Amino acid sequence: MAIAKLPITEKKLKGKKRWHDDHKTWTSHDWKHIIWSNKLSVTLFPISHQVYVWRRPKETYTPEYLVPTVKHADGSVTIWVPISRYSTGPIITLNG
Repeated sequence: MAIAKLPITEKKLKGKKRWHDDHKTWTSHDWKHIIWSNKLSVTLFPISHQVYVWRRPKETYTPEYLVPTVKHADGSVTIWVPISRYSTGPIITLNG
């Protein structure tokens, strides 16, 4: 299946060029004061599709034919990490 990706608009492209132009003369000392961040969300029990199994009627509740579920939301975990070229920060896990 093809993955949909929005095209880069002229407005976004101009913003990236402007950011580059504003920072291209920065020294190592300037970059020491910058911290980037990244966030990742993971679903622990991703049941986004139906699961089919072949079984006999008496095997309905046999563990190998069952799909695990949870009784709360989707069981997602978000991980946030600060990133710097000169130092690292803590990995912070946000549950829920």
